[in-house]
Amino acid sequence: MMPLPYCVYILFSHKDYLLYTGFTSNIGQRIKDHNEGRTKSTAPRRPLVLIFCEF
Repeated sequence: MMPLPYCVYILFSHKDYLLYTGFTSNIGQRIKDHNEGRTKSTAPRRPLVLIFCEF
């Protein structure tokens, strides 16, 4: 069985101790975008850590 092209992921914010859920087809680039502040919803909540990802 081939994995699906998308994954659902959960990030943990070390700033406010809350979770963020998203989906992407490129998890590496997406995490990088989040931690570099290129995502409006998580920019003020950095640093973020990936705690779950399922394809």
